[in-house]
Amino acid sequence: MANASFFLLILLLWSPRGDGLREQAKDAVATGGELWCVAKNNAEDAALQSALDWACGPGGADCRPIQQGGACYQPEDIQSHASFAFNDYFLRNGLAASACDFSGTAALTSLNPSQGSCVFPSRLLIIKKWELQWIGDIQLRASSGRHERRLSSAAENMESGVGNSEPGFSYCRWHPRSVQQLLRPCPFSTALIPFVRPCHAHRVAFSSATVLSASGQPRPWTGLQSWRVAPANEDRVWGPHGPSPPPTPPLEPDLTTMTAASLAECAALVLSTSDPLAKSTLSHLAYTRWCRREILVGTASPPHRPARPDRPLLVPPKEVPSHKSSGLPLNAYMLHNLAHVELNAIDLAWDTVVRFSPLRDELGDEFFADFAHVADDESRHFAWCSQRLNELGFRYGDMPAHNFLWRECEKSSEDVAARLAVIPLVQEARGLDAGPRLVQKLVGFGDHRTSHIVAKIAEEELAHVAVGLYWFLQVCKKWVVFLVLFLREFGVELKGPFNYSARDEAGIPRDWYDGASEQEAKSELSEARQCMIGWPAS
Repeated sequence: MANASFFLLILLLWSPRGDGLREQAKDAVATGGELWCVAKNNAEDAALQSALDWACGPGGADCRPIQQGGACYQPEDIQSHASFAFNDYFLRNGLAASACDFSGTAALTSLNPSQGSCVFPSRLLIIKKWELQWIGDIQLRASSGRHERRLSSAAENMESGVGNSEPGFSYCRWHPRSVQQLLRPCPFSTALIPFVRPCHAHRVAFSSATVLSASGQPRPWTGLQSWRVAPANEDRVWGPHGPSPPPTPPLEPDLTTMTAASLAECAALVLSTSDPLAKSTLSHLAYTRWCRREILVGTASPPHRPARPDRPLLVPPKEVPSHKSSGLPLNAYMLHNLAHVELNAIDLAWDTVVRFSPLRDELGDEFFADFAHVADDESRHFAWCSQRLNELGFRYGDMPAHNFLWRECEKSSEDVAARLAVIPLVQEARGLDAGPRLVQKLVGFGDHRTSHIVAKIAEEELAHVAVGLYWFLQVCKKWVVFLVLFLREFGVELKGPFNYSARDEAGIPRDWYDGASEQEAKSELSEARQCMIGWPAS
């Protein structure tokens, strides 16, 4: 990291604009290097304890290292524990200055608080428009056009002779207007953020809006930790007053489920099961085994595509019958469409588990636990929809359906970051937008029971979007990835109307999906360039 900071300073100071830039470059990079968020020395223990509890709970900080047996565990040292939690929260929330406050008990420092085996992670920073931003991650806005620059070694590119002893470190190709190129289209090698195994699709580029921006900072969903620690939900039928456990005892795992030796193998088994209700039941049994700690993540190979029943007939989206031509009443028509979405969502979540199981050491068990939990939720949602369809005299498969969702899944089959961008942040987020409209239509139709089911499903989908956002940001911290790049590359179009309140609660910044802010983004970038470089934007 120190070498990277030195390189940036040299690059700015040795720019062909030379003397005229030195003072601005010093101001821009003097605060560069590494910063940590730590507890203030004069903070009271009670205030620190309260802030620590929040950071490790609703705040979503990873506090395992400060628990008993962890590398940073120091009994009775509330300040050290608070510092570690504050710093982790600070990193998870974009290094924004507002993320290092904790009611006045925290402050930024350039002194590394790490001690021995207790390592406080950090990121390389610069100041742009008086805001702390990551270099090499995803926070600098870029020009409206899509630019790509090849990366190569420092020895090949740095005509100035500035070298670097760190293996694998690459610099952007030297250019006569290198400072502008640095701030505008020039991406940084993944070696800036060392990681064992980069994603497959790394034609790294900037686009009109990057994942994080000055105008939109993701906020963690306050219910994420509670959702994670909740036991497996047994309310798999829709009773007279809402979700409830089945009247008969839960099914015991069948022989095939018991022989699955890992969570990844369970995922492959679910994907290979064609009967929808059996797929739903096996999903719950698999997640229950995980919650009981009977299995580890493990590894397995996913099937080429999920097994499907003979019905419904799968057709292109434009050939799905309308309500009038389907032969189903409006409530059954809407329920059938929702059941199809939920069945695909089961497969999407389990495919994420098994397909990326070879990355378990890099992603960690919690990634797979979260998506197994999502699969269990979706299996419960499908069960509710199927039950209600039967009550109305219909069943899943009574009308053709599309295969659009699985096609979107296939597009992201080789890149975990693309999967997280395309599925939770786009497809599932659309559920947040559509849910209230479906509920209103069902109420207008007079089917209040179905409207309650749809409302509950929409409420629980919020957790899935928040989980996708959380893991997308985690991957972004380890690999250089760009949301809009993936959406454009995979042909994903974002259309409104948007449910802003639900998306806000899930933590998605509006300028990630609302094109109305694009012109504002371009203006901010132009202003930032001129502020730091003194050149007009090209």
